[in-house]
This record gives sequence, C-alpha cells and structure tokens, in this order.
Amino acid sequence: MAIAHKASNGATYLPDRSGQLWRSFSYIESVPGTKFEGDLEAAVDLGGILGDLHRSLATLDYQPKFKRTHSQNTEYYADKLETMIPEIQDAEYRELTKELISLSRATSIASYPLQLIHSDPRIGNTLFRQGKPFTFIDWDGFRIANPLVDVGDMLQSVVGEVINKSGGSLSAKQLHPIIEAYYHKSGSRANRQAFMKDALTAGRVIALILGMRCLIDSVEDSYFRWNPARFGSRLEYNLFRAQNQRQIYEVLV
Repeated sequence: MAIAHKASNGATYLPDRSGQLWRSFSYIESVPGTKFEGDLEAAVDLGGILGDLHRSLATLDYQPKFKRTHSQNTEYYADKLETMIPEIQDAEYRELTKELISLSRATSIASYPLQLIHSDPRIGNTLFRQGKPFTFIDWDGFRIANPLVDVGDMLQSVVGEVINKSGGSLSAKQLHPIIEAYYHKSGSRANRQAFMKDALTAGRVIALILGMRCLIDSVEDSYFRWNPARFGSRLEYNLFRAQNQRQIYEVLV
C-alpha cells in the first residue's frame, strides 16, 4: 500500500549527484492479515468488514472492465473434470474425482441480487490495526457477481486455515458468529436462518470448485504453484489440496 511522495517539481523520482534515481514512499500503517489466519475471533471481525464492504459496493454503479471466465462456474469445472477421468489411473484419485463431480452437481449457491464483490475476501487479504481488520487489499478479482460467492469464499478459507495452520478441528456451528457478523453489517434483507444455511452452502460450493480445479491441474500440470520443499511433485500437491477441500466441505455440512 505504498504512496509515492512527489518532489517540489511534481516528479516522483529525484536524481542524486551521480544521476541515480531515488523515490520516497509512505505506507498505510498496518499489520498483515496473514498473521491472523486460523484465528476464529479475527474471522468474526472479517465477516463484519466484508458485510460493510458489500453494503457499500451494492450502491456503486460501476462495471469492471476485466471479466473473469469460469471463476465460480461449477458446471464448467465438473464437465471439464469428467472428461479427464479416463486419464486418471490411481483408483483412490479416480473415486475422489467422481465424488467431487457428483457433490458439485447436487449443490448450488442460492440466487442473490448481483453486485460488485471482492472475489478473494480471505483474512490474508486484509490489513489490521489494533488487532482488528480495517480494509481489504488484492482487488484484482473485483467483479459483479452473487455476494454469496464472497461469503462462501471467506468461510472456505477460514475453515482451511484452522485445519491447516492451527492443526485444529471445528464444526459448522463455530462459523455461525462469522456469518452473523456479516449478516448484520451487510444489512441483508434475507431471513436470518435462511441466510445462515445459504452461506454454509456457498462455502461448500467454493470448496468443491477448488477441489475440482486442483484435480484438473493434476492432469494439465500447468496452473497452481506448489512448494517443491514440501511436495514431491505438482501431482502430489494437487491431490493433497483436493483432499483438503473435501475435508473443508465436510466441516461446512
């Protein structure tokens, strides 16, 4: 979040005596949200600022110029993954593939009025002050879509962070305060209980989509970054992530 300082002549660069160029910046004072991953209390605050954000974005009449393709298109990923089943030799891997396809076709996000959303509202994409998130960063996915996509993405990421970073376990009931915080801050007119159910369902859909995308990449071997120090191959990494998303799905049931 750098802000470039300008010289007296309005330039953002200033040469020294040797001709070398220098720039000066100031930054928003904050703590990165990555330090709070896996913290359920911080996740409740995350739900609140996402609700505030959605309430504000719903009033904007703006059409983003960049359009993402297939981002949360469950049917697209299920159909694509199904064509890859013959290429999958491992029996366990093949069964997981069929299971995710089947679950995705039986699960869908409820229809809510379209509006501008962030598209990746995990806690790592926030900045904190005094132990509270106050703003979102990483706006490259900004687009018009169902706001439940953001809510589901948030819940999926929270569950994954608790499971993977904290080594803990949790239940859907423990996520209710996060959903409640979003619900009240967003000013949603949906029935409270219905919204709670819709939010958890959206989280399951996002987990299934991510799981299918990992399985697709395990065949195409081209998209997700992986850590060679932790995994022996991209295939091993993608299978781990797909199984992890299946685990996240179960928490959200």
